[in-house]
Amino acid sequence: MPLTIHTIGTCTLTRHPELAILRLDIHSSGSSPGAVSQEVQDTSASIQSILQPLAPPTDSFTTSATVAFTSPEATLPAETTPFSTSTSTCPDPKPTSSSYPVTSYSTTSFTTSSHSDWNSGKKKRKIYTASSTFSITFADFTVLGKVVADLSTIPNVSVRNIDWRLTLPTRAELEAEARKGALRDALVKAEEYAGVLGWSKEAWKGKGKVVDVNDAEQEMSGGVVGRMSGIKLASMEDHAGGVQFVPRGMEVDAAVRVRFEA
Repeated sequence: MPLTIHTIGTCTLTRHPELAILRLDIHSSGSSPGAVSQEVQDTSASIQSILQPLAPPTDSFTTSATVAFTSPEATLPAETTPFSTSTSTCPDPKPTSSSYPVTSYSTTSFTTSSHSDWNSGKKKRKIYTASSTFSITFADFTVLGKVVADLSTIPNVSVRNIDWRLTLPTRAELEAEARKGALRDALVKAEEYAGVLGWSKEAWKGKGKVVDVNDAEQEMSGGVVGRMSGIKLASMEDHAGGVQFVPRGMEVDAAVRVRFEA
């Protein structure tokens, strides 16, 4: 009677992150709409002055925004009024051995809003807020720590998160190796199952044939071929001149479903 064996091979590879994406929030609030908008714009300019020497030279990083509130006397048509949205971006060059420590940065979503508040429970007043965000990609984690330390001294700036990444070539390389490793794992499992059923290694290698191979992403939880776990956690230590980040490894998983007949 013919023998059919189904196996699912898996493989997980780990690599140290190569890039870190730092996301910042800039926020200001107060009774003057013009003042809070100007505060956010000035803070954005301060951050850009830190980043420009660290990033590749470019003429394309521009900022533009239409300030919705120009004076304390300005009135709003609604309790909450969005400011406007603008996007400024610095091109993202492919990292090389001579890359700058910051490979790209952008500022987006410059907005303002307002809401009513009570002053000591007696008088209702308008509170205006303005905010913006920055996304900065670092290839040098030592410089990342120094920049985070510098940013911690600037009012109205907070770190939203740090996302650790692999470069696209490295990720593609690991995905290919993980797929090969998953197939090898499936072959070993099939041989082991055949051995328990009384087949010698020589007999199985001579007659056992692979008849079907499929990615197991729908068959096994967490087994998506080439899936990269976005591990964001990292230990953080204070050091002279900056903060030292020690990120955990990035995982690339692959799984494959294989059918054998003999």
